[in-house]
Amino acid sequence: MIQKFIYKEEELPTEIKWQILSFLRMQWPEGFQAENQLRDWIIRPQNHPIHFVLVEKGLVVSYVGVVWKNLAHAGKIYKTYGLSGVFTYPSFRKKGYGLQLVKDAKKYIEKTDADIILFTSVLRGFYEKAGFMHLPKAKILKGCQSSPVEHRESVYMLFLSKKGRAGRKDFETKPVYFGKDTW
Repeated sequence: MIQKFIYKEEELPTEIKWQILSFLRMQWPEGFQAENQLRDWIIRPQNHPIHFVLVEKGLVVSYVGVVWKNLAHAGKIYKTYGLSGVFTYPSFRKKGYGLQLVKDAKKYIEKTDADIILFTSVLRGFYEKAGFMHLPKAKILKGCQSSPVEHRESVYMLFLSKKGRAGRKDFETKPVYFGKDTW
């Protein structure tokens, strides 16, 4: 029977952590290059990770990381949450596990003090099913602040607080400098 667990970083069981890291290493090898080749973290601690995991008989079925940071944009600071490292192991795909976990993560974020939810993905259609808005005109910049590069993945957002909703036009029309890296 598949069970859902929600873990703070310090509560994540070692055997679950290493299954998640192994999948991430294979799916997104670019995150495990140079100084990160032997990294032992799923999400950088400064992004306050919360781990949503579906597990059956000790094996990870699906995973979603929830993260947050304060993001400066258009003269305002937004408490910005996002999703990171979303995956379902191939043999469990097309059964709704990933979508349910993404919906659960969204509900969790909606109960926080978040102004917005912001993340990027190459997937199209999946996140819309969970209630996220695809913003095709939004541009995310990353890298060195003096010469950032555009992050080429699709942008997904939700505007949760009054401040977040008031800033929507700025996010849709002005490039967002996210930092050295995205989530």
